[in-house]
Amino acid sequence: MPHILQSINMKKVALVCCGLILLWACQSPGTNKSSIKQTKEIIVYGSNNCDHCVDFKAQLDSVGFSYDFRDVEFNEAMNNELYRKVQAARIMGRINYPVIDIEGKILVAPSLGEVIGLM
Repeated sequence: MPHILQSINMKKVALVCCGLILLWACQSPGTNKSSIKQTKEIIVYGSNNCDHCVDFKAQLDSVGFSYDFRDVEFNEAMNNELYRKVQAARIMGRINYPVIDIEGKILVAPSLGEVIGLM
């Protein structure tokens, strides 16, 4: 068993565990949604036809976060806005949805834990 642990990037394991703990805590029946305070504006770029986007919006809803959803699939202006923000953030390569803008901080396909960490 020790040789398996050596091959795992412990930092990634710790990050995933923290995210799962946060997600679990947010969904526990005894947890009050208001226990996680939203302090910043959230813009979610994606598509209503994107399973990841729909799931991520449901996660934001589960913790009571409000957000402005901008569907880029059929709206060229929103698509151009997203492209400018991604370019300004110097994000290269393939961009997966959802893309989150938290007051100028651009996150590509983040976890709920990452978003909570920025609040």
